[in-house]
Amino acid sequence: TVTCSGGPTLAPGDKVSLTVPTTVTAPFKTTLVTTATATADQKDANPDDNTSVGHKVNVVTGVDIVTTKVVSSSSVMTGQSVTWTITATNTSKSNTAVSPSISDSLPGGLSPQNVIGPDGFNCSVGPSDVECDAPSLAPGATAVLQFDTQIDAKTGSVFDNTAEAGAKNDTDGSNNKASASVKVAPSVTTYCRVSTL
Repeated sequence: TVTCSGGPTLAPGDKVSLTVPTTVTAPFKTTLVTTATATADQKDANPDDNTSVGHKVNVVTGVDIVTTKVVSSSSVMTGQSVTWTITATNTSKSNTAVSPSISDSLPGGLSPQNVIGPDGFNCSVGPSDVECDAPSLAPGATAVLQFDTQIDAKTGSVFDNTAEAGAKNDTDGSNNKASASVKVAPSVTTYCRVSTL
């Protein structure tokens, strides 16, 4: 509680403001509501508007979700398949990630196959994307999403693939995205010489 008194006389139309910095120590999922009341020594003709309820503040305990992504091979021939692995880690040592999610929108020409979602996550698979989410991710825990794609493209084509993970209480979005690339290599032609004796 903060109380201020003995201030100057306010002329008609004047106003005075009070700013109170605070440090939030309430637990996660707490809703904080502040109330302010102003009075004067003189009789107030309308005391019903002397109290104001401030904005609600929802307490969120922060975490940091870090995303990594790897591909099984960075160079393949057309017609071959590669496996993409996306890992989201809650690096917090004590705080649970709220509503964590992992998503991957594939570049044109690639479709997810053989999708293996993280434990405890619900995944939806579209023609060119995968999205997975869960209620929570424990401190220090990881969520791994894995799927295959077949590469059907001309030699020299490069597929840059970026995935993203996060959570509602993720306080650092700078490390939520991760990328990996695969290039289509020339096909190998094998010649066989047959000699007749």
